[in-house]
Amino acid sequence: MPLSSNRIRRPQSRRVLAFEGVNNAQGIALKCYHISRVQEPTERAIYLATLEAALATTDASLAEDTQAGSHHGAGFLCIHFGEHASWLLVSWWVDECILCQRMFRAELGTTSFEAFKTNVIGCTWELAVHCHERAAWARHVLYSDEDEWLDRYLKDVTQGEI
Repeated sequence: MPLSSNRIRRPQSRRVLAFEGVNNAQGIALKCYHISRVQEPTERAIYLATLEAALATTDASLAEDTQAGSHHGAGFLCIHFGEHASWLLVSWWVDECILCQRMFRAELGTTSFEAFKTNVIGCTWELAVHCHERAAWARHVLYSDEDEWLDRYLKDVTQGEI
């Protein structure tokens, strides 16, 4: 699917960002988010099936990733039920302030995520999660000298209309 187009459809519809808890993959605690369109909320059963597939994909990907071995035990994942596909973005922190990411794509209506190897970072809606997570990491890890930083980071979540 080509991603480039000079056309901008306006106005865009709002999205809903939901925090769905913390899951673990390869020793990394991942805050789990999902994004859907306001007027087309994702059915719970579909979300849960997609999350199960996303966690299996994440676990397998992190097991193969050499950078995952030097992680800080924290990160986040975002499942985005987009217009043309479902997207999975898996991000984890290494080397104090470096965010690693893997991106996957599944055809609409399926849970078969395939690696999406491109120079794409994410869409506008997914970057809302990245912005929050960057601020939370800085606030609870980089700018703080308190113990228990991991618990504080994992509890600092975002959700709502974006």
